[in-house]
Amino acid sequence: MMNRRTFLHIAGLGTASLYSAEVKARGKNEIPFFLGTYTGVNHAPLGKSEGIYRAVVHTKTGEMRLVGLMAKVDDPSFLACSPNGRYLFAVHERDSGEVSAYEIQPDGGLLLLNRRPTMGPHPCFVSTDPAGKVVLVANYSGGNVVSYKIEENGHLSEPVSVYAHTGRGADPDRQAMPHAHAFRAAPGGKFAYAADLGTDKVYGYHILPETGVLQPIENHFIHTGAGSGPRHMAFSQNGRWLFLVNELDNAILSIRLNVQNGKMTIKSKRSSLPANFVGTSYVADVHLSPDGRFIYVSNRGHNSIFVGKINLTNGAILPVQQISCGGDWPRNFGIDPSGKLLLVANERSGKVVSFQRNSRNGHLTPTGHELSLPKPVCISFPKT
Repeated sequence: MMNRRTFLHIAGLGTASLYSAEVKARGKNEIPFFLGTYTGVNHAPLGKSEGIYRAVVHTKTGEMRLVGLMAKVDDPSFLACSPNGRYLFAVHERDSGEVSAYEIQPDGGLLLLNRRPTMGPHPCFVSTDPAGKVVLVANYSGGNVVSYKIEENGHLSEPVSVYAHTGRGADPDRQAMPHAHAFRAAPGGKFAYAADLGTDKVYGYHILPETGVLQPIENHFIHTGAGSGPRHMAFSQNGRWLFLVNELDNAILSIRLNVQNGKMTIKSKRSSLPANFVGTSYVADVHLSPDGRFIYVSNRGHNSIFVGKINLTNGAILPVQQISCGGDWPRNFGIDPSGKLLLVANERSGKVVSFQRNSRNGHLTPTGHELSLPKPVCISFPKT
């Protein structure tokens, strides 16, 4: 019998072989997810993380169990599963940046296929195009973005296109140079957009999925406001809206996309924080509900999740909830494919916390379950 609160410490965690018949036995109500971590820092009292982990969550209760270490690697700080559910891609946020391709095994383990340089230090984001043909990477310290072709066997090609951003922002400490922070393809796969925290810009690119080649769109960037620090983004299902979160000014921008030429127009802006908040906080991540009606944003410092309802006609976001993240420094979070659960990776407290999600009004409710792990910073649900 498991306790309502489950604390799993790094000591005693198994390897991929622990993904046994017992894990499968609990069956249809459990779904798997991968956890990316930082490995270079001792996280007392949990110790050091060792790489990419796999866990399962019960869809009815939100209870989580850590299956084990799937790949012993340095600083896999961001993960992306392929649309067909066969592959996992991970960036290694080091001085000599790299991106790895893994094949997800039938038993849940990870088989390393190959590893490529990211052409810049400290890659912090990886994603695939909707067709699963191209991998996109953003290098934070390098201030550049890179594309790779996904080969038929899941291996990554050599880097295909590399584009360096230029300029600086208003904050002399955080924005003295470009810092590419996210790079994602819009639905439809014709265009990709890169958020650059250092230059206060979002850049747009054409994607050629058969080759992985990128080409800047005409007048291919927009300014997001001086000192705003664009970080992460999410798209509406029809590809007509890009929802951008700014790390430094804690704003959510609704950006209208032209699906014909890829150009961007900012339509609305709102804060992810309560009006009376006076402390220091930084936006981290953003996701939409599977039906596209609600937006969720994590706030580091205020340690909360903002929930908003989206007006897909004009892009306006109506706040419906602001809830504690259940830990300290909510980095990345994930919504399970069914939309029933939202899991938050709290980096500083070493807690992954689960919430039930109400599909009618978007509200989150803590399940009371949490998982302990040193420096959890990314959650990725594979398609099954």
